[in-house]
Amino acid sequence: MEVIDTASKLTKDLEIRFGSLVHDLGKGRTKKEEYPHHYGHDIKGVEPVKEMCKRIGIPKRWEKCGIVAAKEHMIGGIFNKMTIGKQVSFIERVNKSILGLDGLQIVVNSDRTRNGKEDLITPNFAEIGKKIIKEIDGEYIKKKYGINDGKKIKEKMHQERIERMKKMKYN
Repeated sequence: MEVIDTASKLTKDLEIRFGSLVHDLGKGRTKKEEYPHHYGHDIKGVEPVKEMCKRIGIPKRWEKCGIVAAKEHMIGGIFNKMTIGKQVSFIERVNKSILGLDGLQIVVNSDRTRNGKEDLITPNFAEIGKKIIKEIDGEYIKKKYGINDGKKIKEKMHQERIERMKKMKYN
C-alpha cells in the first residue's frame, strides 16, 4: 500500500492513483518456482487489470490507465539504462497513452518509494519527453524538410528526436 500512499501525496488525480494501485497485479501470476522474482509481471498484469475492472465495474478510462501503468512501469523504471532509440520510442508511446508521461512518472516514482524513502528515476523521463515532443513536432518537421506525408513525418520526427536526445546533457 506504500505505492498508493506515495501516489496520493504526489497527485489528486484518481486515475493515476488507480494506475499506481494496480500496476503490480501481474505479480499474482508468477509461478512459485520463479520466486522471489516476478519476471514479466508487467505484461502478465494487463489481463488481471482488465478482469478486475470488468468484475467490479471500474470506469473504462481508469482501466486504460491501469493497463498502461502495468505494461509500462518496468520500462519507465529502467529508462536511464535503455538505448536512446528505445527511450524515444517509450516517450512517444507513453505520451500518446491515456496516462501520459506525467502520470506514468508518478506511478514509477511511487513504485520506487520504500520505507518512506524515494529512489527517484534519474533522469525524469516525463520532463525529457515533454521537452523533445514540444521541440520536435510535426510542424517542425514539415517546415524543416518540406514533408507532408504523415508516415514520413512520423519517421523523421522519431529520427530527429533521437538526434536531439543524443545532444542532451543527461546522457
